[in-house]
Amino acid sequence: MTEEEEKPEKFILFTTPGCPHCATMKEIFKEEIEQGIIEVVDASEGKGAELADKLGIKAVPELFAVIKGELRKCEVKQEGDNIAVYCDLKKDRKEG
Repeated sequence: MTEEEEKPEKFILFTTPGCPHCATMKEIFKEEIEQGIIEVVDASEGKGAELADKLGIKAVPELFAVIKGELRKCEVKQEGDNIAVYCDLKKDRKEG
């Protein structure tokens, strides 16, 4: 079994209207959202709610990386004056 690290194509940020932490995340990632690196999805209605339910999202904001069409959960942390994003970028491949 080998592990291969893969680069995200984009990110999806699940939010809901009126969520104060979601507003903060959108402000933190404002530039990335404007550049299309991060897509904001409303997890409270329509297709966004269906996808959030399928992914088991119970609280927002929630950030996912899109890698080869797969959604992989990310963790956002404040480290001093910086914001760090940690995502599961490794995929196990079984050989044989």
